[in-house]
Amino acid sequence: SIKDNLSDLNQAILGKINDYDKHILEVGTDVKAMEHVFSKVLPVFTENVNELSRITNKIKKTGGN
Repeated sequence: SIKDNLSDLNQAILGKINDYDKHILEVGTDVKAMEHVFSKVLPVFTENVNELSRITNKIKKTGGN
């Protein structure tokens, strides 16, 4: 009986570990997808921020009028 209980506990633990492993792999896939998205979006965003900075600097130099 104790042996069966330990075996059941062992199987339950292994099942949980397998579930965690699957979830970690899914998270890794999601992170790679986000990395791909950011690699496409971030350069354009940075370019737009730089352009906005140049525009605001011009406005400040001209006195805003």
